[in-house]
Amino acid sequence: MKRSVRLSPAVSAVRPERAVQRARSRLVTWVVMVLFSLPMTPAAVALSTPVAVVGCTAGQAGIGDGYYPTMGNGGYDARHYDLDMDIDVEGGEIEAATVAIQALATADLCRFNLDFEGLTIDGVSVDGRAATHARDGKELTIIPATPIGAGDGFGIEVRYHGVPVAATLSGEPTGTGAAPEAADGRDGLGGADPDEAPVIRGGWFATGDEVFILGEPTGARFWYPVNEHPADKATYTASYTVDEPFSVVANGSPAGETDNGTTRTFTWDSRDPMASYLVTFHAGVLETEELAGPNGLPVRLSFAAEVPEAQRDVFRRLPEMIRVAESMFGPYPFESAGATVVWENLGGLALETQTLPVFGGIPAEPDGTLLPGDIRALESTIFHELAHQWFGNAVSVQRWADIWLNEGFATYAELLWAERTGDVGARDGTLAAMLARTETAFRFNDPETVARLTARDVIEAMNAVAECVDEECLDALWEAIGAETDADLDDIPATRVLVALSEAIGTAPGYFPGLPLLTGDPGRAEIFSGTAVYGRGALTLHAFRLEVGDDAFIATLRAWVETHRNSNAATDDFVAVAEDVTGHELSAFFDDWLYRVAVPELDLG
Repeated sequence: MKRSVRLSPAVSAVRPERAVQRARSRLVTWVVMVLFSLPMTPAAVALSTPVAVVGCTAGQAGIGDGYYPTMGNGGYDARHYDLDMDIDVEGGEIEAATVAIQALATADLCRFNLDFEGLTIDGVSVDGRAATHARDGKELTIIPATPIGAGDGFGIEVRYHGVPVAATLSGEPTGTGAAPEAADGRDGLGGADPDEAPVIRGGWFATGDEVFILGEPTGARFWYPVNEHPADKATYTASYTVDEPFSVVANGSPAGETDNGTTRTFTWDSRDPMASYLVTFHAGVLETEELAGPNGLPVRLSFAAEVPEAQRDVFRRLPEMIRVAESMFGPYPFESAGATVVWENLGGLALETQTLPVFGGIPAEPDGTLLPGDIRALESTIFHELAHQWFGNAVSVQRWADIWLNEGFATYAELLWAERTGDVGARDGTLAAMLARTETAFRFNDPETVARLTARDVIEAMNAVAECVDEECLDALWEAIGAETDADLDDIPATRVLVALSEAIGTAPGYFPGLPLLTGDPGRAEIFSGTAVYGRGALTLHAFRLEVGDDAFIATLRAWVETHRNSNAATDDFVAVAEDVTGHELSAFFDDWLYRVAVPELDLG
C-alpha cells in the first residue's frame, strides 16, 4: 500500500497516514455443542447452550495473529473461493451473491467460523447439506449437519445480499463521491477492539458511478465470507454480473464474458494463491487496453472513462517497469500484470491488489497535461505497487507484525527505480530525507532528551516528519499550550506540547513523534507507520546493501522470492535467506535495525 507523496523535492516517497480505529464487535466464544441438544433448524440461531462433544472440536475464532487475535479462523485451510455476485453499481449493492469455498479440515470439526460482517444471509450449506449458522459481530459460526474429520476436504456455500458497509479512510464513509481524507489513526491505542484495523475500515467503495475494493488489512469480510488472514492464502474464481454499460475487471486473467441481454457477467480466474486483502474488482464504465510485457506477459490496464490521457501514458510504462523489476527481483511471479484506475481522489492511496493494483485518478491541468511532480510521484507509486507483487503478494507475511517485509521492500524499490532510470541524485536525496526524519522522530523516545526540549522543538519535529501541520491545527495547539507569541515556544517545555497532542488525538503522552516503535514489531496501531515501517524499513535494506554489496543484495532479494513464493514467511526467514546467500552472520545487524529504538549509524556518502 502506498499513500501520499513527496518526502523531499528530489523524489516522491511514501508517507502513509493511519486511520481512526473504532471499537466495534466483541468476540464471543462458544464451547462445542451437541447438535441434538437444541431444536436447531438450518437458520440463524443463538448458540447459547454449551455441551461437550466427544471426538470433535470447534475451529478457533482467530488464526493466532498477535495484532489481530480474532481475525482468520482455525481448524481448516481454505483452498479455493468461487465468488458469484450480481452487483448494482449505481446503488452500491450486492443484489445476490453465492460464495463457494473449498477447504481442508486440519482438525475434527463440529463447527467452524468464517469472517463475515454485515449483509443478509439467505442460506448456508456444507457439502450440499443445509447447515446451522449464527452470527456475532464479524464471526459467522457454521455447524455442519455431520462433523468433518481431520484431513477431509469439504465445501461451504453461503448465499447473501445487501449493501456492504461503506469503506472509510478517516472515520467518514467514502461511498458518497467525496474524496477520502488523510487519517491520523492515533486513537484506539488503549483498549481498542482487536477486531478493528487501521487505515481502511471496510473495503467496499461505491460512488454511484463505480464500485471498487481496497481491503488492507481487514476489509474482505465486509463483502464476502472469508478466512481473513494472509496466512491462509487461496486461489479464486470470481464472476460479477452488472447492468449495461458497466464492465468489471478483477484479479488474474479473464475467463469469460456472458451477454445476458440487459446485463453482462465477467468471470476472472486467479490461479496463484492470494491473501484475502489482495482480492479486488473494479466495476464501472471502463476503458481497457492490453499491452505486451516481458516474455509475452499480458499487461492489462483499465481506466475509468474520466481518467485523462496524460495519466494513462504514465501507466503505459508498466511493461518497462516490469522489465526493470525482473532484472532485480527475478521473474514476475503471476500469470498477468496490470492496473486499474478509478475516478476517485484517493488522497494518495494505492493498493497492491494481486495482479491488478488499484490507483486513484489525477485531474489534468487545463491543457491536458500532468504536472512534472505528479508524473514523478505516479511513476514512483506504480513501481511501489509493482514491487509488492514480489514482496507481499508472492511472498506474504505470516503475521502482521512483519509488515516491513512488504512496505519497507516496496519503499526501497521506489529508490531502485530512480537509480535504474538514471536519477541517482533523487535516490540519495530521498534516502537522506528518510534518515533525517527517522532520526528526528526516534530521538523523542529518550525521556532525558525530551526533558531538555521546548515546544519549538516539537513543532519543528512535526514538520520534519511531514505531519502536515496546518494553520488551524497550529492555532489550536498554541491555545492548548498557552502560547501567545512565537517567542513563547522557547519557554514552554516539550512535555506540555506532547500532553496537549495526546489529549487531542487520544493517545498516551509522548506519542508524537513516536512511541518506541520497532520496525520489526511496530504494534497494531502503527503497522503502516511512515517513519518506522516504510522509512526505516527501506533504510534497513539500504544498510544491508551497503553491508554485503550490490551483488549479494540483489541475490538475496531473488532468493527470498524463490524460496517462499506462493507462501508465507517472517522476518526470521528473511534473515536466514540473507545469511545463506551472503555467508554473513546477520542476526545482530537486523536486530539493531528492526528491534532497537536507537537508529544505527548509516553513512550515505
